[in-house]
Amino acid sequence: MNEKNETRSLNSGEAIPIVVSSDENYAPHVGVMFASLLENASRPESCHLFVIDAGISEKTHKRVEDEVHKRKGNISFIPFDGEMYEKFPLRRGMTAAAYYRLSIPELFDEKVTKVIYLDCDLIVQGDIAELWNHPLDGKHIAAVQDLSNSTHLASGLPQNKYFNSGVMLIDLELWRRDDIAQKVRRFKMEHPERIQTNDQCALNGVLYDSWSRLPLRWNQQAGIYRPGRGRLRAFSQEEIEEGIWNPGIIHYIGSKPWNYPCFHPLTAEYYRYLEKTVWAGAEPNNKGFRAFLRWSSRPQLVKKFIRQLRWQRRYARHKRPRDQGE
Repeated sequence: MNEKNETRSLNSGEAIPIVVSSDENYAPHVGVMFASLLENASRPESCHLFVIDAGISEKTHKRVEDEVHKRKGNISFIPFDGEMYEKFPLRRGMTAAAYYRLSIPELFDEKVTKVIYLDCDLIVQGDIAELWNHPLDGKHIAAVQDLSNSTHLASGLPQNKYFNSGVMLIDLELWRRDDIAQKVRRFKMEHPERIQTNDQCALNGVLYDSWSRLPLRWNQQAGIYRPGRGRLRAFSQEEIEEGIWNPGIIHYIGSKPWNYPCFHPLTAEYYRYLEKTVWAGAEPNNKGFRAFLRWSSRPQLVKKFIRQLRWQRRYARHKRPRDQGE
């Protein structure tokens, strides 16, 4: 890959490279995520955002670039031939772009020794420099434990040893040295019985004993609102409280705020940043009276809605005194 020059190497030692992978459908959500990240960064000019491009239109390129530039960030789109991933099995309606992050070490100049990887379905409410400066302690990645009580089961790993791959601080030097990308790709194809996700189980299968634990607030998952069955056993009460009331990253796993209905308690935080972008005014997909009647007639979904309202009120009460003190 001969294009590893200005866009894939960083001249400044103070630059923070942040990588996402997206197609046209997810690109607006990437734009919203970038807006949240830069608005909360202590030094937005140090953030260099890289998008592994899985087919984003020129019009959307321009819109995302404008949102980044007006917040003093830097952005590069990386064209990528994903042919090697075309035969990889996919789950939950995802495209092959879900695997492109495995090629990150191969896309960057060797002078780039560390990156932050982020999924598209999240917003950043903390200073990304704090995440960047988290020690890796000689491990290949730093990540947060996955809070689903079922996703880890196929992998054969205990829950507290299984990480969520939506937010990763990656040591590229170690990945290159140990050929981690190829090992994960091989694991994915050779161990289908241990896979319940696109590549998260494969990443865990290879890196289960070489990841450093990030604080829970750096990948706040919906499971934090459902403490039952021991999913939070590995965390202190202080860390749980910090994750609930002061999340650095809100990760909308499963229920997406741009789809109706979304029962995540912090759905409104996504729309707060959306309204500051060129996509302001966008309505959730499938929103309408008929959709409301369908979900409101199902008791389990009504319970989710009530729980969402309760958490929203608690979050608003907790956030108000902080905002007034700023």
